[in-house]
Amino acid sequence: MDLTGGRGADVYLEASGQTQAFTLGLELLRKAGRLVVFGVYKQPVAVDLNIFGEFKELDIRGGHLAPFTYRTALDLMSRGLVDGDACVTHRYPLEAFKDALERRPDPDEVQIKIILDPHM
Repeated sequence: MDLTGGRGADVYLEASGQTQAFTLGLELLRKAGRLVVFGVYKQPVAVDLNIFGEFKELDIRGGHLAPFTYRTALDLMSRGLVDGDACVTHRYPLEAFKDALERRPDPDEVQIKIILDPHM
């Protein structure tokens, strides 16, 4: 909020699938801001729907880079064939976002998903 003079973010992109990240986005968005949800959530997210309409009048969008793949991914995860948590290979504090974005793995290193954690 300091970066926007208390106004809030114009757009918040949530791609981690973490409830805390989703609710943080609702707090950080300005009135009439846009929430874009890419994350896949293990648990349902409980939220006061008045935030979307009455309090902030948010534009909400869902999306994914590979349409029609959710069903397969969720099926594999539900049967224990894919461990969603294991896909997170690196975590950075939010302040180190530039390092996370510029990170180049070593040739023998696996990098699947990087998380920016504001609580680190």
